[in-house]
Amino acid sequence: MTSRILLIIFVPFFLKAQSDLNGRIVDQQENGLPGATVIISGTEKGSVTDTDGYFVFKSLPHDEYELKISSVGFESKVIQVSHRGNRSKNIYCKLQEVTQELDMVVVEGNKELTEKKKSGYNVSVISAENFQDLNLDVNQILGTLSGINLRQSGGLGSDVELSLNGMTGNQVRYFIDEVPMDFYGSSLTLNNYPANLIQAIEVYKGVTPVSLTSDALGGTINITTPDITDQFFDASYSYGSFNTHRASVFLQHSTKNNIHFRFMSFFNHSDNDYLMKNTPKVDKFGNILGYGEARRFHDAYTSGSVNLDIGVSDRVFADGFTVGLVYGANQNEIQHPDVSINRVFGGLTSENRSLIARLNHHKTWGKVTWKSNFVIGNDKDTFYDTLRRRYDWEGNYKEIETAENFSEPSIFELSDDRLWARTALKYDISNNHFLEGQYSKNYLKRKTQDLINERLNNAGNPSSLEKNFLGLSYNFISQDQSVKAVIFGKQYWYNAAIYTEEYVEKGTEVIKNKSSFSKTGYGMALSYSLSDNWLLKTSYELAYRIPEAHEIMGDGLLILPNPTLKPENSHNVNLGLIHERVFSNLSFKTEVNTFYRPVKNKIWRVPQGVLSVNQNIAETRIMGVETTNSVNVDNRYIFSLNMTYYHHTDQRKYNEGLPNANYNERMPNDPYLFGDFGFQYRWNLDKVNLTTGINSRYVHEFFLYSESNGSTENKRIIPTQFVNDINLNLVFGEGKYSTSLTVTNIFNEEAYDNWSLQKPGRAINVKLRYFINKQ
Repeated sequence: MTSRILLIIFVPFFLKAQSDLNGRIVDQQENGLPGATVIISGTEKGSVTDTDGYFVFKSLPHDEYELKISSVGFESKVIQVSHRGNRSKNIYCKLQEVTQELDMVVVEGNKELTEKKKSGYNVSVISAENFQDLNLDVNQILGTLSGINLRQSGGLGSDVELSLNGMTGNQVRYFIDEVPMDFYGSSLTLNNYPANLIQAIEVYKGVTPVSLTSDALGGTINITTPDITDQFFDASYSYGSFNTHRASVFLQHSTKNNIHFRFMSFFNHSDNDYLMKNTPKVDKFGNILGYGEARRFHDAYTSGSVNLDIGVSDRVFADGFTVGLVYGANQNEIQHPDVSINRVFGGLTSENRSLIARLNHHKTWGKVTWKSNFVIGNDKDTFYDTLRRRYDWEGNYKEIETAENFSEPSIFELSDDRLWARTALKYDISNNHFLEGQYSKNYLKRKTQDLINERLNNAGNPSSLEKNFLGLSYNFISQDQSVKAVIFGKQYWYNAAIYTEEYVEKGTEVIKNKSSFSKTGYGMALSYSLSDNWLLKTSYELAYRIPEAHEIMGDGLLILPNPTLKPENSHNVNLGLIHERVFSNLSFKTEVNTFYRPVKNKIWRVPQGVLSVNQNIAETRIMGVETTNSVNVDNRYIFSLNMTYYHHTDQRKYNEGLPNANYNERMPNDPYLFGDFGFQYRWNLDKVNLTTGINSRYVHEFFLYSESNGSTENKRIIPTQFVNDINLNLVFGEGKYSTSLTVTNIFNEEAYDNWSLQKPGRAINVKLRYFINKQ
């Protein structure tokens, strides 16, 4: 059967001989140059190098070519290439940096991604180019990086929790083009955002620069999209297991007078009806008789988003100015609570609708650069719990007095009005010194009402949460570029008014809970080039993290409110060493980072029956090491190996006045040893380009609950997991068309994640993509 599929997909093309023309553009220190332009003279064909300086012209006819190579801040070069033979041609080109006057420091802009990698921050930058043809989400791309463990409670649309060097959930902040991702609502998350809508992903571990105005405790992830001045059309559609459909359209167009338009949209749907193991079998009274297999029957997920932007560039009042609207929606059937499969739902459903308007502006006057962003919108969640039924895993039900989740039928509506504004100022003192300042305001007002049940109505008393952030930094770069340093300070302000229902003698009463604080954080980052091939990096930050709305207010459904939550804080320390070598047809890179995170008032989600509540744990400590290794041979054989180990322990000596039995033990439900191996091989066939790849993920076993609790034979252990994915990607039509086949969990291994919830088994997906780039 497999051979038939391959024969259908990879049909031969009997046309003029073609193969890929590959290459790498580097500076004098042999560091890859991102954003360099490579043009084939006399044609409209062009390519832009990725974050490591690589470029490719796919399926290029064999001929003699002249390549014009340029990059801002470097001398342009023209080279002659004889593209002949059956194998792909590999080009290696070194550019000479232009000596700039002091007022020309802005030419460094095109080298921004390389500079971020070489800064003192523990940062990983990954280009999405190699993933855009595959049926992947942002979270699946992130899962290939060291230090990151992605935990998902089910299939498409289910909750995703990302662990970054032991920091999890909201301790890590997410941005899209430096705008907080949570503003877009649950319709746009890590596990439903298609890879071909993004350009790159920046991951800051532990220490966050002030340019990303946030109260991140454990790090920051910034997803970048193409500049609105780029022109292209990108459309894709995929279909796969569990009746999964995914489609996206991305269009950008510019006029001759620098007016720019952007349309971006995606749609996702999956029935998520995969087979579950070890589901409880119950009698008519709900008693568990044993365990067996059952297929999920109420877990369908549908989401979509439409984004419209219009902007101008090169104006007197702005170098760039855009306004836009983003609308998103989703519908999610809920099969069971997030923390257990022993309770089954058959009618519980949630919906989300979000609409935001945004404005972006930036302008440079000599040595001063000004940026401003303004976002306003509404995010509305509705939870439907209207059936008086109790379901089992066979889909059978019996009539009961209560609703499935609440004590009575309910249509609960949660509406958040949100505002986020940021202003940023950068002053270039000289080529080697500059200052940055950032201020942002994040405001949320929440109203709740039950459309059929008055007991939850307190719409006259909306809760509110306000965060203010100020950051200042001084940056230094030595004359020979060998030392890069930054020192910074951050100020956090927080105010909240939370309304909750409390039980009193005569029933319930709405109570107003107030909370506020002001804290100061600070830090530094330093990198030192020991030689052209060795780079030493270290960074430190005293960081604070303010509770999120759903943590302190609850989500209205399965997470209870806790208005007494305190902010978390941590002294984040990183120390890393990078070694990189580049030859004409071979490059390799090894990176080792150690990290230390003593966290106070850690916010931890604790189950309470089928519900859960967020609580502060007085003190925990994380110590660990991660390594990233990659080898690229002839730009055809690409290997990667990432491993992470950390020791995350409970440091409370006392718990509620009594000696803590779990003192110095590992925190439960937290994977501590995991890794990722990847391999790609790029075939060069007549008229087409074929890439085959495998990705293997290893997660060592870990305890679901505290390892000291219970007898040895009764401890709940989430077993070791080793899951393998394969992909085949075919590109033809001068790079305009591609089709890919992805098989996840190819050996159909049992895989478990958050709270020992089972993830989908083997899944097969086929994706078609059309892309045209107007140079």
